[in-house]
Amino acid sequence: MARMGVIDIGTSQWNDKTDMRITEIIKHPDYRRSKKYHDLALLRLERSIEINQNLSPICLYTEEEDPSIPLTVSGWGTTSATRDEKSQILLKANLSVVPISRCKDSYKNWLKLPKEITDEQICAGDSKGLHDACQGDSGGPLQGLPYRDGFYRLVGITSFGRGCGSAEPGVYIRIAKYLDWIEDVVWPNEI
Repeated sequence: MARMGVIDIGTSQWNDKTDMRITEIIKHPDYRRSKKYHDLALLRLERSIEINQNLSPICLYTEEEDPSIPLTVSGWGTTSATRDEKSQILLKANLSVVPISRCKDSYKNWLKLPKEITDEQICAGDSKGLHDACQGDSGGPLQGLPYRDGFYRLVGITSFGRGCGSAEPGVYIRIAKYLDWIEDVVWPNEI
């Protein structure tokens, strides 16, 4: 079941929530649980989502170069690397892109990264090491507001990190590198 339009999952007072059955989970064909690459999937829902004041689409960020815009990561994950308690309210953190060279240094020699950090990934963090995604936030959005049209763009998908709120950057799947696969799944018969 997919639940949409909810910010506080600790209350049953969801006036504008939308529940929908998931009919299919489509993992990227190159994803392997033992590695940290191609860590994304699409959900096919039983019907189209009706847009309302609590539900709106997010555009996909199509530029392959790193965005120079402020980014926001959000989720209901744990609020500390040392506690298992998850947030009941959707939390967000403002982040910036971290240069790939610094990110590669942070994650070199990881067994699950035999190719190191690749251009299919993007790294982001807080310069003070205070804010970050945490356990339970994986699969959530890394988004930015780069255009004058007022629409957020999905830049990445939360994949993994080292601890929470540390000086090490988090690693996200770079959406722009997967546009062809996403379009092939969503619109399989389009030319």
